[in-house]
Amino acid sequence: TEQLINVSELQTITLKKVDTLEQWVLQAQNDIKNIKDNSYLHPAIINLITKKRRKRVVNCMGGKNSRAYQFTTKDDNGKNHRFSSEVFREMELDFKANFDLNSYAELPKAKKEEALIYIETWEPCTNTKMKIKTLNQDNLTLFG
Repeated sequence: TEQLINVSELQTITLKKVDTLEQWVLQAQNDIKNIKDNSYLHPAIINLITKKRRKRVVNCMGGKNSRAYQFTTKDDNGKNHRFSSEVFREMELDFKANFDLNSYAELPKAKKEEALIYIETWEPCTNTKMKIKTLNQDNLTLFG
């Protein structure tokens, strides 16, 4: 009986240690998932997102050879301003607002696919679309 009691005590101690190990493993898994989900994207992925963002804006404007993409105005100081810069800025602000970011580099890894889908489906606001349409028309009436 004494041996059975000792074996039973050893089993209890072993089970407690196994339970503790299981808890540590679960915590480690949660920590790893948290790090994966909340760490920032690799710079190469940020670069890919930037390229896709640029491509989307250019496509929305009718391509690099479109009048809307190439349209520039001069301000009172004689400095050129590209209309395309306004559209790129609109995309940037929309993207950052949607993902609550100050910088693209802050995008968590867990949001990568969502970000790519957002970029693929993004469109300029109605006023910007109307200006693009007007600028791209053959009988163009320019406005600043």
